[in-house]
Amino acid sequence: MKSLTCIAFLLAALAAPTPALSGLVYDNSTTDTLQTYIYSAGAYTQIGDVVELGGTGRTLTDASVQFFNNGSAGTFDAVLRLYEASPTVGALLGTYQLSGLSIGGFDILTATFGGLNLAVPDQIAFAVEVANVASGLDLGLNVFQPPSVGTSSDDRFLVNAGSGLVDAVAAAGEGNLYFVANAVGTVPEPAALGLAALGFALAMRATRRR
Repeated sequence: MKSLTCIAFLLAALAAPTPALSGLVYDNSTTDTLQTYIYSAGAYTQIGDVVELGGTGRTLTDASVQFFNNGSAGTFDAVLRLYEASPTVGALLGTYQLSGLSIGGFDILTATFGGLNLAVPDQIAFAVEVANVASGLDLGLNVFQPPSVGTSSDDRFLVNAGSGLVDAVAAAGEGNLYFVANAVGTVPEPAALGLAALGFALAMRATRRR
């Protein structure tokens, strides 16, 4: 009966859940409101939002935000921080940085943070900080509305003016920042489910014959 037991365990192992691409879990990139929240307007160190993810994956692979430069051309660094949110901002989940980004004068730049590999809950907060900003740049984050995947309050966003992230009130329809996030999920394939059932059946059969 040892051979049957080995086969059963092998089939069960083959049927173990494997990562499967689930794609977009948040997408607010379709309709540009032509609004921008400028860091210098409120002496903000961070600007962000609280979002409810759609889709099925909860291991983020990448996330994108969109900058507008209301000044002359130059370079800067961008830092993305992701937090728990229920619905207020909670524990920090991860920090990611892009260095030496280049943007033209009165231009738009979409920046993508890759390689996140971060497990997240259904609701998260994100906040973006800029650093090492070249003289003459006047950066902000663009506002789009509404999200096509996921949800977020359309009259609230987040700012940090030096005392932590807090809610900022916006006009209705102007509270959602450009944010796109992709993720993967761990799901068993249909064929794998069949292998698992067969594996357990063989294991039970081997046990009963002993």
